[in-house]
Amino acid sequence: MVAAEPAGKHLFLRFDSGLELHTHLGMRGSWHLYRPGERWRLPEAAAAVVLEFHTAVAVCFRASIAEVERGRSSVRHLGPDVVAPDFDAGAAAARARALEVPTVGEALLDQRAAAGIGNVFRCELLWMLRVSPFRGLDACDDALLAELFSSAARLVAANAAVSAPRRFPHGRAAVHGRAGRPCPRCGTPVATRRLGEQARVAYWCPGCQPG
Repeated sequence: MVAAEPAGKHLFLRFDSGLELHTHLGMRGSWHLYRPGERWRLPEAAAAVVLEFHTAVAVCFRASIAEVERGRSSVRHLGPDVVAPDFDAGAAAARARALEVPTVGEALLDQRAAAGIGNVFRCELLWMLRVSPFRGLDACDDALLAELFSSAARLVAANAAVSAPRRFPHGRAAVHGRAGRPCPRCGTPVATRRLGEQARVAYWCPGCQPG
C-alpha cells in the first residue's frame, strides 16, 4: 500500500499495482487497527476487509462499500472534499444552488455540492447558525450558503483526527440525538422530522431555528 486518500466519506487505499481499495463505512462501519495475533473487538463474520502487514492488521468491519477498483469512477459525482486545503465554500454554495434541492438541510447533505458533511454535522451546524433545516434554498442568499459550507468545513476538519465523542465549539452535541430534551441555548424541546428523499432525521430547535 502506498497511500490512503479520503474523498468525502469514502476512503481509497492505493497499492503499487495501481489498484485501489474503496471503502465507505455507512452508518455502522469502522476501521480497526490491531497487533498481529491480537483479539478483534468484533466478530470475524462482520469483517469486510482484512489487511495484514508485518507489524499490524487493519480490519474494516460492516462497511457499506468494500471493493477494488481503478480510476475512482464510483465517486466522480462527488463535490470537493470539505477538508481539502483548497476547498472553496463559495463554489460549493454555487453547486448546491445549481442542484435545485428544495431546502438548505438537503443541500448540506448533498455530496455533489461538497463531500464529507454528515447528518450530525448538518444538524449541529444549522443549530449553531440558527438556521432551520427546512428553510427553502431560495430563501438563503449566497453569503449565508457560503458561510454554512465554510463553517461545515471548519467543523469537519476539527473532528477529522478525533475519535468519538465528536467535538463541537459548544461542547457536546446540542440537538443531534437529543429529541425532546431542552435546547441548551433557549430551553425549547428539540424536535425531529425526516427530511428529503433519503428521509434522514433532522434534529432542530423550533425556538432557535424558526421557519
